[in-house]
Amino acid sequence: WRTKILMIITDPNVAFFFMTIGFYGLIYEFANPGAMVPGIVGVICICIGLFALNVLPVNYAGLVLLLIGIGLMTAESFVPSFGILGIAGAISFAIGGTILIETDILGFGGVSWELIATMTGISVLLMIIILSMVVKAHKRRVETGDDAMIGSKATVKEWSGKKGVVLSF
Repeated sequence: WRTKILMIITDPNVAFFFMTIGFYGLIYEFANPGAMVPGIVGVICICIGLFALNVLPVNYAGLVLLLIGIGLMTAESFVPSFGILGIAGAISFAIGGTILIETDILGFGGVSWELIATMTGISVLLMIIILSMVVKAHKRRVETGDDAMIGSKATVKEWSGKKGVVLSF
């Protein structure tokens, strides 16, 4: 049973899936500290993925392109680049997945293009969802701080020169 599990884990498609899910779990944990489950699942998936990549003939340029792709798509949520970082990230992610496994062995392929397309599509979809949430958050009225008081109704209790006491409703 151990050999069968290791054969499943060391499949290039499974390794690619584990690495991708692992990185997204860590990204979610860093964005929402204390959630714990995504971070734990992410670390476990990355460890399993790294084990598989240790056994497989990995092209490190493909691995770096995968990391750059995930990083760029994540950065799109925090930097106002109007989609440029996200598109570049998706392209980098897809190319990285394509060249991740290098082999000349007949019958031993790399990561399937269906999985690469699916994971790239899911990544782009997540990026679009996050971007739409960011845009909605920027359009909402400020709820706290001095900016929240602009335009609100208030009663002046005392006023002397440039200072006073104001009660807002």
